[in-house]
Amino acid sequence: MLSDRQLQILALIIKQYTMDHTPIGSKRLMQEGINASSATIRNDMSFLEEYGLLQKNHTSSGRIPSLQGFRYYVDHLLEIDILNNEQLQMIHNSLKGKFSEISELVQRFVNILSDLTNYAAIAFGLDFKSQILTDFRIMILNAHQVLAVIITDGGSVANNVITLPYGIFHEDLDVLTEIIHERLLGEKMMSVYDKLRTEFPIILQRYFTDPQRMIYLLDSLWEDVFVEDVYISGCMNLLDYNFINTPLEFKHLYSFFSNSKQVIHLVKETRKDLDGLGILIGKELENELFINMSLLTIGYDVAGHGSGALAVLGPANMHYSKILGLLYAFKEELSNRLAEYYRYLDSAQ
Repeated sequence: MLSDRQLQILALIIKQYTMDHTPIGSKRLMQEGINASSATIRNDMSFLEEYGLLQKNHTSSGRIPSLQGFRYYVDHLLEIDILNNEQLQMIHNSLKGKFSEISELVQRFVNILSDLTNYAAIAFGLDFKSQILTDFRIMILNAHQVLAVIITDGGSVANNVITLPYGIFHEDLDVLTEIIHERLLGEKMMSVYDKLRTEFPIILQRYFTDPQRMIYLLDSLWEDVFVEDVYISGCMNLLDYNFINTPLEFKHLYSFFSNSKQVIHLVKETRKDLDGLGILIGKELENELFINMSLLTIGYDVAGHGSGALAVLGPANMHYSKILGLLYAFKEELSNRLAEYYRYLDSAQ
C-alpha cells in the first residue's frame, strides 16, 4: 500500500512528465512542494519503481512513469481539468457556422478536437436504434434505380440509392412498401432490424413467386441503415510520436483506420462505465500498433434522438487531465448543437 507521500510523488511525477516529457528527480520534486529530504524522496521513488509504477531513465537519475503507473494514476489519482468560460467560449466559437447535415457537424467537431490535441480523434454518430420508424418510401429514379427513404421519429433520415435486380417490377415495389408499412411502421429501429432478418424472409415467400430476389432487394434497401457512422480525423498525427517506425507499421496503421469495424470495436471496448467514459492504456488496447498509446472515450446523448461517442487516441504519456477536460467540453457542445438542430427540424414540421 502506498503512503500519502508516495501517492503525492507519483501524481506529481506524472503531472510534470506529461507536460514536458523529461525525467523527474528528487530535487525537482522538492522544488514542486514535496516536504521531505532528497534521500527520503529517492527512497520513495525506488519503492514506486519496485512497485512497477515508475521506471528509471537510463540517461539521467530521474524517473518516468511506466504504463502501469499511468493506469494507477488514471484509476486512483486523476483529477479532470474543467475548462474555464474563456476556453469554453473559444471552443464554441470555433464550431460556429452553418451545416447542412449532421455528418458535416460531427466531422467538424472531430477535426477541431484532433487539431487541439494533436492526436487522432474519433466520433460515432447517433445510434438511432431506440427511435421509432415513422415512414418508409421507395422513389423511382429511372428504369433501373430507386431511392429508399427511411425516416424515424427522432428526425433521422436515411437515403439509399440502389439498382433494381433483374425481374423486379415497379408494382413489386408497391407491394413491398405496403408490407413494410403494415408490419414495421411504429416499431423501434432495433425491432425493425430483428424482423427484417428473421420474419421478412418468410413473409416475402407469401407474396412473391421469386422471394429470393425480393430478399436481396430488401437487404440492399436497408444495408446501410444500421451501419454506425464513424468520423475520424488526425490519425496521421500519431506518426509524430515515433510509435510507427517502419513502412509495414504505417501500412497497418492506415489499414486499421480504413476499417470502420475495427475502429468501432476498439472504441466500444473502451466505454466501461455508465457515463460512457473509458480509458485503455497500452496492452489493454490489444493491438501491437498501440502498445505505447492510450484511448480515451466518452459518450454523448441527445434526448429522444440517440447516443454516440467521442474518443481521442494518443501517446500513453498524454496530459490526461487536460484531454479529459476537452472531451467533456466537446461532449456538451456537440450534444447542445445536435439538440438545437433537432429542435429546428421539429419546429419546421
